[in-house]
Amino acid sequence: DSEAYRETVLPHGPQYIIVGDVHECVEELKGLLLSYGFRIEAGKLLAGEKLRSTKVILAGDWIDKGKQTREILEFLYGNQEYFLFVLGNHEN
Repeated sequence: DSEAYRETVLPHGPQYIIVGDVHECVEELKGLLLSYGFRIEAGKLLAGEKLRSTKVILAGDWIDKGKQTREILEFLYGNQEYFLFVLGNHEN
């Protein structure tokens, strides 16, 4: 079904950063985003002009195997406009 297939294709406008298997490593995720040029102020992710249309795809397993469940969920929820989520087996 070509229509169903087209709904799964990412739009061509934004840039994407793809990250997998975060496993609650919130500080490491923040460090990675900082290295791409994002800023973080009071837990809020800020994008400069160059990154304004950038989306971060979390390719599953952003929770589990860590001790920062609340912290990672609060960070992701509070900055959800920057993220696209793919469910992994650990999100079940």
